[in-house]
Amino acid sequence: MKKHKKKKALQDIRQKRLFCAFSDINYSFAEWYQATQLEIDRMEQELSGCLLPNHL
Repeated sequence: MKKHKKKKALQDIRQKRLFCAFSDINYSFAEWYQATQLEIDRMEQELSGCLLPNHL
């Protein structure tokens, strides 16, 4: 019975660590995506400003 409890405890720890790792990955991806989207928006504004007829 002790082996089963120890194995279960190790599995619980592993699951918690995996959950934390995936949470960190998701948070980092969300930050990266937001930063990328902001950069894309800035580039679109800059390009449209250069390409609009009133800027020729």
